[in-house]
Amino acid sequence: MARYIVKVEPRPTDRVYIKFPDSQEKEEYLIQDDTTIELNNEPKKITIRRERIWYRSITSWRCRYVTITSLDSEKELYFPVFRKIDSAGLTIKENSAKLPNDDPSEERKESLSNNRKFRETIDRHGKDPVPEAVPMMARRNIVVEKPSQKSSTSNIFLSFLLGIISIFPEQLHFTHKPGLPGFVKGGNFFDLPRELWFEFGKIFTLARNVVKIEAETIFRRLWNFCRKWKKIDDIRNVFWFPSKKAAYISQNWKNDGFFGHLFLNGCNPIMIKRYTEDQQKIPMETLEKVYPDIKENIQNGSIYVVDYGVLDDIVGGILKKTPQFLAAPIVLLQQTEEELKPIAIQLIQKPGEDNPVFTPQDNKAWLLAKIWVRNSDFYYHELVSHLLRTHLMAEIFFIASYSMADQHPLSRILRATGRYTLPINITARNTLINKGGFFVEYTAIGNEHWEVLKKATEKITYESLCLPDNVKQRGIDKLKNFHYRDDGMDIWEALYK
Repeated sequence: MARYIVKVEPRPTDRVYIKFPDSQEKEEYLIQDDTTIELNNEPKKITIRRERIWYRSITSWRCRYVTITSLDSEKELYFPVFRKIDSAGLTIKENSAKLPNDDPSEERKESLSNNRKFRETIDRHGKDPVPEAVPMMARRNIVVEKPSQKSSTSNIFLSFLLGIISIFPEQLHFTHKPGLPGFVKGGNFFDLPRELWFEFGKIFTLARNVVKIEAETIFRRLWNFCRKWKKIDDIRNVFWFPSKKAAYISQNWKNDGFFGHLFLNGCNPIMIKRYTEDQQKIPMETLEKVYPDIKENIQNGSIYVVDYGVLDDIVGGILKKTPQFLAAPIVLLQQTEEELKPIAIQLIQKPGEDNPVFTPQDNKAWLLAKIWVRNSDFYYHELVSHLLRTHLMAEIFFIASYSMADQHPLSRILRATGRYTLPINITARNTLINKGGFFVEYTAIGNEHWEVLKKATEKITYESLCLPDNVKQRGIDKLKNFHYRDDGMDIWEALYK
């Protein structure tokens, strides 16, 4: 008999049991912190089960992995799980992630067949029910014991309860938009297979945040009742400053150094690039009047640019019968020893007599020009950097992972990290960018957000998605204090290894 230490990560919040199908001992072990057991042979697979109690049908515990370490040889066996554990028993094999050439098994062929059925399922959900023959759990190289009728009844009750409180109307179905990445169809995330729903805790958090925001909005409106804005600093009356960071931003947002810092380590650090003579949209003669050495600084690589050209020719919408306006600015910034500071802003793409170039010498006009830049940055960040390049592109890769067998390492990574991709995207399509959604009703861009997304999609290249190539292409390898680039490269190298 050999002794082993069993460790579950993260530490289970409930009573979790493990047994070893390959062992002669059929005993089931309760796992608490580091549990020591004795086995007659080295385990090759485990069955993990969460204790069945009625109220746990609406709670969740997601297991990452199980390690079993021999006390005699110190050999460690690794069992990847990376999924939510319910009351059913799940059999997990050690070292089950394999590349195709290393895995000629029938199990891989069956997995590929199941994944093809899964893609067909999510393509037509909302029309046909999800076939029970293709349970999500079976697509993880995991053998699932059939849950009892009691467990199934609890799941049905949860589905019914969540359906009642759903705020996403069933009739909002989307079709594919020409020029945009494809996406799954569906009125709400309840149309997805059960395994891809938001977990109960996630739904509760979302609902709590909505209630909190609504309560704060009502309180702020009461606080500002009958008050008028007499100067730009009165905008502080609209916001809360719950942290030191928020308070710092409210005090320094007019500062040029802080304005430049946001292009490096703010919410949208993917646009800045080195400015070269062949990309000049701002007349050089205009710049030389204020900066006589501008050509020299461009040649030595200390001038950078942020260009919102994707917003050019986008007509603003109408809010409360009032026409809205958009800018498509170009911002020049100079790297100094201390900071990255803005030196020029042109709010319209094409130069002309009615399109001035603003500089720090323009006082209040300079501040207004920076405000227009931040306004354009909001639209670009939310629609392009966030919605398109994060959510919509992630949806493509998540669905593509089902072209691979469950045993493939990339499949394991993508499904573990992308488990909320589909429900959050469906929710966004039904609340943010749909007809009557947030962008149409509350922003100046109106229905033109589709045109912005289409123009931005045309600019996505393979190199733009690969950080090392993107850094080289943008010429930003020498930018100082660029923590987004440095941290991103560390993560990239870790994934590459």
